Amino acid sequence: LVASNARVAFDRAHEVTAAIGKPLMLHIGGTVDSTFMLEDALARLRPGDIVTHSFTGWPPGIIDSTGHVIDAAVDARKRGVLFDIGHGAGSFSFRTAEAALADGFAPTTVSSDLHVANVHGPVYDLVTTLSKFLLLGLPLEEVIAMATVRPATAIGRAADFGTIEVGGTADLSLLKLVHGRFTFRDTRGESRVGDRRLEPVGTVRAGVWSEPSRWGGTD
Repeated sequence: LVASNARVAFDRAHEVTAAIGKPLMLHIGGTVDSTFMLEDALARLRPGDIVTHSFTGWPPGIIDSTGHVIDAAVDARKRGVLFDIGHGAGSFSFRTAEAALADGFAPTTVSSDLHVANVHGPVYDLVTTLSKFLLLGLPLEEVIAMATVRPATAIGRAADFGTIEVGGTADLSLLKLVHGRFTFRDTRGESRVGDRRLEPVGTVRAGVWSEPSRWGGTD
């Protein structure tokens, strides 16, 4: 979206977020500014800043030509930079995810980046996105944390969201784990078959129960 102004856009965002004390979110993959290197941007991120679309299959990304996570991403994570999925219509690749996880580089948070162009696939919804990480071998408890307490912590709202405690706001999603044979697609047209998926049952918000009006599911 910023075309050849990627460096200028990053510099401005870096300056503004520092001034207001908020995290900077860096979107990666598909950058057209060849003068702005991902490694340079990662090196400037601060603890609490967020890299989204982190498992994109489009360059520049966190996986190098040898199939391993680049040093700049590893170093950024060690400094406290967070890595988010942001699946979207073009920003999640099974191959990238498999390579990253093989290097022990799991995402910090999982988000769907749901919008009108991907609600009918390959995203469908957040629970389908979470189910892809069950397929990839992550424990259920960790996958749920990636969509609850971790994002709440990332935006400084852990006291309000992502926790269950007496006196807190009832902001709960009830899911069920279903066993079977399910096909999941990434944004590059590749598919994987898993034996589990999460399905929504309902939501409680401030004491009000709501059932899902519809659910896209998998292919």
